[in-house]
Amino acid sequence: IMITLTILSINFVGEGLKDAFNPRGRR
Repeated sequence: IMITLTILSINFVGEGLKDAFNPRGRR
């Protein structure tokens, strides 16, 4: 379970970084 939470956290942080580097975003 911890591994799954870690992966989800990394994915969430990754999305945040991509959004920060891409101000336009997808919406």
